[in-house]
Amino acid sequence: MDSADAALVERAWKALLPRHRDLLRWYYIRNATPEFICRRMGFKVRPTSVFEIELARSEEEIARVLAELVSRETGPGGHRHAI
Repeated sequence: MDSADAALVERAWKALLPRHRDLLRWYYIRNATPEFICRRMGFKVRPTSVFEIELARSEEEIARVLAELVSRETGPGGHRHAI
């Protein structure tokens, strides 16, 4: 495990909106079903595209935040500064 990468992911996680964090946690960490997550978070269960769109938004958001953090911490030549 790379502790610098872990710290970066932790910072990105904390920067997410609670709804994005919650959805990602329920889906990827707790392995909850889309139907359970929708009911828990107040999304429509049907059509299933509602869940798929919300999941995609959450995935895109953490990817965006991670890319932004990496961009800030990457020095000239593409090398990351120490965190």
